[in-house]
Amino acid sequence: MKQSRKHSIRSRLYILSFGILVPFVVLGAYLTTSLIKLTNSYDKIVRNITVANSYNIEFKKDYDYVLYRMIISSVNAKDSAQKLGLQDPYIMLDGVTQRYRSLRGSTTGQENERRIESTIRMLTNLRKYTQTIDDNISRGGKYNENSQMLDLDIRNVTELVLENTQEYIFYEVTEMETVRTELQAKKNQAVTLTFIVFAAALVWSVLLIRNMVRNISIPLGNLCALTRQVAHGNFETRVRTGSTDEIQTLNDSFNSMTEQIGELVENTRMEQVNQRKTELKLLQAQINPHFLYNTLDTIVWLAEAEEKGQVVSMVTSLSDFFRTTLSQGRDYITVEEEELHVRSYLQIQKFRYQDILDYRVCFPEELYLYTTLKLTLQPIVENALYHGIKNKRCKGVICVSARMTDKQEIEFTVSDDGVGMTSAELDDLRNRISGRTETAADNIHGIGLLNVNERIRLNYGPQYGIEVESTYGAGTTVTVLIPAKRYNNSETDGS
Repeated sequence: MKQSRKHSIRSRLYILSFGILVPFVVLGAYLTTSLIKLTNSYDKIVRNITVANSYNIEFKKDYDYVLYRMIISSVNAKDSAQKLGLQDPYIMLDGVTQRYRSLRGSTTGQENERRIESTIRMLTNLRKYTQTIDDNISRGGKYNENSQMLDLDIRNVTELVLENTQEYIFYEVTEMETVRTELQAKKNQAVTLTFIVFAAALVWSVLLIRNMVRNISIPLGNLCALTRQVAHGNFETRVRTGSTDEIQTLNDSFNSMTEQIGELVENTRMEQVNQRKTELKLLQAQINPHFLYNTLDTIVWLAEAEEKGQVVSMVTSLSDFFRTTLSQGRDYITVEEEELHVRSYLQIQKFRYQDILDYRVCFPEELYLYTTLKLTLQPIVENALYHGIKNKRCKGVICVSARMTDKQEIEFTVSDDGVGMTSAELDDLRNRISGRTETAADNIHGIGLLNVNERIRLNYGPQYGIEVESTYGAGTTVTVLIPAKRYNNSETDGS
């Protein structure tokens, strides 16, 4: 009994579907077969009339004229085309004969079949008469005999061919009217049958649907009411045990889904809190008071030294830096803006560390109209300066570049020739960036790289992020990989 009820809804749906579809399929097959049959007959008659009509009048006129010109000019059929510009009479006969033979298999009615056979025999006689005239001309004469044969034989035969053809066309048109009448009758029959089948299918469907609605509407109504409670945030609601058919499976799935949604909502809330904390740490790491204070102190020192040009340059760089950092609240900026941001930061630091710092920034212009996540490269450049170049205790170079990969991805590279890292230090940094090892609160080395990597994976997916390579005493290279996305106002103007 339980197994029977389990499949009741599916069985009812199948019965309903077959009850509606099968009658219409049978009706459609019957009507289609009848229509194809009658249409083929109609097309066959039209083709026959077209073929016969094409040789109705023109053939007699043209053929009589060709023979007449051959006789009065004493030119045989072989030379008629070259000397008189006429058609070859044998080719004309062959073409007409071939067309009439093609009508044999498609002609309707015994009378018309008889006319086709009679016409073909007439065309054969025409060939014999034509051959006689042609032989007479080739032998150099018999004008009177040829003229007499043209008037008494050939013109009469072509006249009979014309009459046969006209009778053939008349009876084919009559047959066409018969087919048209049958088509009209089939149409009326189709309308009647369609109405009857539709009415029967409608009654059948109403009875089955009424039964199905009564069996499933009440449980589904209860489920919908509980769904609205979940939509308003009540994830504690549960469906009570009902029947043992598909509705019970739906109830169980609803209960499981509600429980999982509650857990996911809570997890999402915690992830958003953690994400916000990470972003705040990132901003605090990038726009920290020490950087601003040191920059302003440098500007004051340059002003006191009356280095107006350098003051203007440094204030401009600082303005560009913070303009890109804020970027009207956008999360995504163009690659060109990211380049300006990095270049501004390095110009500011160049004033402070001119004895130990040199840099090169090289971005191809074709990448300018692609987008990137804001504050992607500056934390990496800062890390290269403070943990690579400064620890070197002599002048070093930071190189920042970008390129488009074969997979339509953008690859940023930040490299320095600073102190580098040992294998143990590099492994530890990689573990912290990937999240396999937690970063201590008092250990900020690598926090910028960690935040950048988390933001890239959060926004682009786990297949993107940063990779670090380093050799102790030679320097460090950080590679950033993101998907290549063209600039779009709707993507970059968001908050």
